[in-house]
Amino acid sequence: MSAKQESVVSAEAMDESKVRALRMTGWFLLAAPSLYLILLFAAFPGHAVRGIGPGFLLVLAILTLLLLRAGRALLAARLLVYAGWAGLAIAATAGGGVYAPQIVALPLAIVLAGWMLGPRHAIAVAALSILLGLALAVATHLGRLTLPPAAPPLLMWVSFSLPAAIVCLLTLYIVRSYEGRLEAQRHTEEELRLSEDKFGKVFRSNPLAVSITRLEDGRYVDVNDTWLQLFGWSREEVIGRTSLDLGKWVRPADRESWAGALRRAGRLQNVETRFHTRNGEVLDVLLSAELIDLAGEQCALIMVSDNTERKRAEKALSESEALLRIAVQGGNIGLWEWDVATDKLRWNKRLRSIFGLAPDDADLTLPRFLAAIHPDDLEATQNAFMTALANNTEFDREYRIVWPDGTVRWIVARGHGEYAADGAPLRMTGAALDITERRQAETAQRESQDRFAKIFEASPVTILITRKDSGQYLNVNESFTRQFGWARQEVIGRNSLDIGIWQSARERERWVDELDRRGTVRDYEVGLLTRSGELRQTVVAAEAIEIGGVPCIISMIHDITGRKQAEEALRASQARLTEAQRIGHFGSWDLDLATGRMEWTDELFRIFECERGAFGGTWNALLDMVHPDDLPVIRKAFRESAATQGAYEIDHRIVTPTGRVKFLHVRWEVSFDDGGKPVRALGTAQDITEQRLAKAEIERLNAELE
Repeated sequence: MSAKQESVVSAEAMDESKVRALRMTGWFLLAAPSLYLILLFAAFPGHAVRGIGPGFLLVLAILTLLLLRAGRALLAARLLVYAGWAGLAIAATAGGGVYAPQIVALPLAIVLAGWMLGPRHAIAVAALSILLGLALAVATHLGRLTLPPAAPPLLMWVSFSLPAAIVCLLTLYIVRSYEGRLEAQRHTEEELRLSEDKFGKVFRSNPLAVSITRLEDGRYVDVNDTWLQLFGWSREEVIGRTSLDLGKWVRPADRESWAGALRRAGRLQNVETRFHTRNGEVLDVLLSAELIDLAGEQCALIMVSDNTERKRAEKALSESEALLRIAVQGGNIGLWEWDVATDKLRWNKRLRSIFGLAPDDADLTLPRFLAAIHPDDLEATQNAFMTALANNTEFDREYRIVWPDGTVRWIVARGHGEYAADGAPLRMTGAALDITERRQAETAQRESQDRFAKIFEASPVTILITRKDSGQYLNVNESFTRQFGWARQEVIGRNSLDIGIWQSARERERWVDELDRRGTVRDYEVGLLTRSGELRQTVVAAEAIEIGGVPCIISMIHDITGRKQAEEALRASQARLTEAQRIGHFGSWDLDLATGRMEWTDELFRIFECERGAFGGTWNALLDMVHPDDLPVIRKAFRESAATQGAYEIDHRIVTPTGRVKFLHVRWEVSFDDGGKPVRALGTAQDITEQRLAKAEIERLNAELE
């Protein structure tokens, strides 16, 4: 530091206690010489020469206080020490050399130099004092120094008393100052100990994975237990090594860019990156860090939050939304919203199609919607709609609509209202689905059930319904009474063991066990007894059903001797009944275009009538199940979908493992990577066999039943 720079050093360059001591010393030096000079000139004017030194110190005290006022404490301290020493030297020289009383004040200058300016200055002032004493002693010995007249005793006492008082006061101040410093240091050390203890507890018990690394080389200084549990390494494997040594960074280059950003900013928050665990698992994490000083070494305090599950959830949500979009589109679901204030409706294209409107038809209002409802359903539908809105309940109703061309269709509509803070309805949103084919199937099913009831009574095949647990008869048809000889009232409410139709209870148990294992029994040969005790060999077909929540068994009994034709008719009837009761399902699939691997939902396995273990799980395995005549169309459509973005749909046939041909409606979307390469296809497959074959099946069933 240059002399000019040192001359402008502010009071902040010195300890505040030293500045206060310097100011106090300045006032002492201002007061003491003033008292001495007043006493000297008032009582002892003949000893005026002894006022040179005190006068010098008086001027020095004034300059010191002025410099302190100007904020130049360090310069004031140096001036006080060295100029004060010079004033004492002058006073000693003029006041009798080694015999001068001012000599005793030189140790005060040494103490001030050491305390205010440091050890080097104390040594320098001490050396100057020794040399001054030697010079004064030699000069006195050689007679070169003229001794002044002896000072009066009172003046001598004042000369000793004033320095002694100054030394005493400064000593007391210094002692108290250092005691305060020691107490503050002890308080600081205690706070530091408590802070370190708190930090240690927070570090060890933190639910986040926390580590401390040296910023220079990245070596781990410490990690907490959560870190060890998250990444799988032991403490001994980690401490002293770097994250690169452990292979923790999925992209090692990220570590250098992260460290550079931390050096520049001093703190990083929630930086997304990926880490390896000890067993090679990849974790998505949020990384936060802050620079800290640890024993004089710059380190990084790093906190890691496992973000893997959130990432997986986001990915699953995205895939779910994609599947939902495909399902909405592929499932032919129409979406609607009604603005209560304006009576305006917003419909998607599919809902316009459901109502027989053009895709771009924008003139959608509530009156127009009501006008499209079948007149026979209008009042009930409108009442249900307004009641749901008024009572804040769900609107759920099936009703007919009339297309502009007069075509009548069935739809099911569901919706719920949205309300203002005061309860006033704002809008209603919902969805609608064309259920015309389902209603037709339900009608056909009801007709089939009616026919079943008629068949049950009129069938030449013996049919009976029993409770599964006890064998109690719930109903038997007329053929049962003819074949086995019991009247209906003789068996209803009794069980099969009571009337003695089974040869033994064990025989019935084996039959029920077979039914439990398979859920249905076909061609079960068993000997049954008639009311007269005659043994007849029969073939029993049975299926577990529920009636009113009670497990039951519907059984059809064929007399093997001459009832083959009736047995075949019953089996065909049962198959048609099962087919008529089947409802349409659709399943979803996921195809990795790079590997050709496919994943199916359980519903898709049921649609394909394929066991999970029997399916190869590949695109080629799927193509093997496609009807040969439809393969070129599917291949062409899939190639086109892999070349352009958008949804694709197609109807095609499949051949099940049993050889059955089924019709599917397939809809899918292809996703692409950042480079535009197709990487994945998500889609759905809906069994529309019933829709294609329902009419033919019903006609065939009617023909056979007639």
